[in-house]
Amino acid sequence: MVLTEEMRRTLQQDGCVHLSGLLPIEDVTRMRKSTFDYFERQRVYYDCGMTQPDAFTRVPDLRWLLDHPNIVEAFKFLVGEPLVYCHHSDIHFNKFTGWHKDACGHDDFATDPDGETYGVYKIAFYMQDHGPENPAFYIRKGSHLIPRHEGEIKAFSPKFGDAVMFDCRITHKGEDMSKPAKVLREAIPSQALRSKVFGALRKLNGTPDKLSLFYTLGRPNRFTEEHVAITVDRQNQQNRAGTYKLPPEIAETVTRVGWGISPLRPASDFKVGKAA
Repeated sequence: MVLTEEMRRTLQQDGCVHLSGLLPIEDVTRMRKSTFDYFERQRVYYDCGMTQPDAFTRVPDLRWLLDHPNIVEAFKFLVGEPLVYCHHSDIHFNKFTGWHKDACGHDDFATDPDGETYGVYKIAFYMQDHGPENPAFYIRKGSHLIPRHEGEIKAFSPKFGDAVMFDCRITHKGEDMSKPAKVLREAIPSQALRSKVFGALRKLNGTPDKLSLFYTLGRPNRFTEEHVAITVDRQNQQNRAGTYKLPPEIAETVTRVGWGISPLRPASDFKVGKAA
């Protein structure tokens, strides 16, 4: 695909940009197979579907995305350099997500005296076609610049091979639930049973499976370090892991393509506030 100045302006102004045809079809097919196969082996139930945080550590077959030349070029052109790997990657299967911000630091909307600002960006791949009738992703335009959930709603319906890149502060959601579905969810006692019930309903309604993958890079500054500290702590809790260690193979790949690696600091180093 051809990257343009208009795409860069859209990312800066709206907080999100649609990258049509970023990956060849065969690459997305490979990504989808690895993701689907993993969830067939590991039933990681969450949010009425399945989720695997820290996916690049746990699913080595997906690590090629870290040095894919099209993705590297997109980050370099749209965000700039230097950038660091933020120790975050997720895969999702039929997961529901309401409105939220991925920003979670105590002053993500601040500007330092030297002019340094927040700069953490996530790239998302949806491994199936989406049309206007079934968008994969929604944002509130410009909400990456304010701590509130405000702004015009914009829907994204990526096709096979497309990607979406967004500022982690932006208010966004994926596939959300109806009010009756939320009532049903609360009536079901366990994550595993919720996922099985909603999976059966999905098949009954003829709704296709939805697989997605996300990972994050950021500018090397204190905002990114705080984001990483809180994100790694969250991943550890979700994975029921006491600690996190970056696999050397990932470190080698990231370094080879020119990214740095964000330091791993405890969340207690920061004046951590509540996520917006």
